[in-house]
Amino acid sequence: MRKILLFFLLCITAITGYAEVNQTTSKGTHRILLAKSIGRTSGHLAQPIDCPDVVFNSISSQLSIDFGNQPVNNFIVTISSLYADVDYYATSTFTTIPIAVDGISDYSITIETGDGDLFEGTLYAADYATTATF
Repeated sequence: MRKILLFFLLCITAITGYAEVNQTTSKGTHRILLAKSIGRTSGHLAQPIDCPDVVFNSISSQLSIDFGNQPVNNFIVTISSLYADVDYYATSTFTTIPIAVDGISDYSITIETGDGDLFEGTLYAADYATTATF
């Protein structure tokens, strides 16, 4: 009986370990998966930059971008929807951007570093329902 219970607990642990990373947590945070689109366009031999950690917090309506401990001096964040394209210029490896997600439109997020690295991801509208009712 103990072996069956242990096996059952192991199976449950394995199944929950494969849960999708791109989900909203109970604290309203949602990790956005980015893909590196192209390599460096500049000709120097600097090391490529790793993908930043991008998290949207639906409670505070903020998008956080964290490059961690990497040599990123400045970067441009472009947020595009059906209605507009907005550029944000960041000068440090961590920044937060206020964004009001309407739950209807998808938001394309493009991050371009000063050295030519380009990262792209999408904040999907289906992941968020608006909390306000009119």
